[in-house]
Amino acid sequence: MTDQHPARREAPGEAAHRWIVRLASGDVAADELDALERWLAAAPGHRHAFEQARATWRAAGALEEAFAAPGRPAAPAKAPRRAHGLSARPLALAAALLAAAVVLAVLLPGQRADISTAAGEQRVVTLADGSSVTLNTDSALALRYTPEQRRVVLLHGEAFFRVAHDSARPFVVSALGGTAEAVGTAFAVRQEAERVSVAVVEGRVRVASPEAGDATLLLAPGDSASYRPDRPPRAGRHRPPEQVAAWRDGRIVLDGLPFRAAVAELARYFPGRVLVAGAPAVPRAVSGVFSPRSIGRAIAAVGETQGLSSLQLGDYLLVLH
Repeated sequence: MTDQHPARREAPGEAAHRWIVRLASGDVAADELDALERWLAAAPGHRHAFEQARATWRAAGALEEAFAAPGRPAAPAKAPRRAHGLSARPLALAAALLAAAVVLAVLLPGQRADISTAAGEQRVVTLADGSSVTLNTDSALALRYTPEQRRVVLLHGEAFFRVAHDSARPFVVSALGGTAEAVGTAFAVRQEAERVSVAVVEGRVRVASPEAGDATLLLAPGDSASYRPDRPPRAGRHRPPEQVAAWRDGRIVLDGLPFRAAVAELARYFPGRVLVAGAPAVPRAVSGVFSPRSIGRAIAAVGETQGLSSLQLGDYLLVLH
């Protein structure tokens, strides 16, 4: 594409699709990524067209199978070097992942969501009964209110609920088949892959999973628990209630997380893809308080603690290598 730059000859939509195809090839040099960044910045319509083209590829699942395991570190040293000191292997993976961000599991639930947020976005909504919900980054939920029950289905992501008291209509949050039930309380629920976690700030919350039977847990302020669809809930770490859902105050708190887990947590707030294309010689646990408003710098800083450099392409891609 170096000699056939799409921005020079084609309409924005056609150019955007050509860029996506080029990125998906996995054989993209650093100067081409620079050219893409310049093209995106050249006109507002370019960025919009690129987002539309990328969404089309995502929905089609064109590269889902080929990149089903994006977390594997790239092979080190044998690959030839490209511009900016980044090897061809990380660039190829980075470019392909940019085009094929595998989010079908997010897009499909999002289509039936009543309330949702994009990556890096937070949203506060007052519900019909006076309860409020604060959605964290990249989250979605559906409302299923009836005269007998106030049910909220967390489709993916994380939410904090402050529940209006109504003893005649229990407030129930469903996720992965399990439930967190409260009457007049404040608590947070997070769904990630096949695991749901619940933490309480005020009041009481009863947690149950599909396999719980009678083995439910009653949580008090500061208590937490987690469950999987095939396992009963288990008690988690107790912490001061004011530390629950610190993200509501613009803080991402990492407390001794392994390096990759720390990057994954911060990556939830990054609008594009984050790729770890190298392994630290001696991985170090990560602790600190970070701001979602400068998430790119936060991820780069965590990489620096492991001796890794960073390469960022706008809001679309960040590579630690």
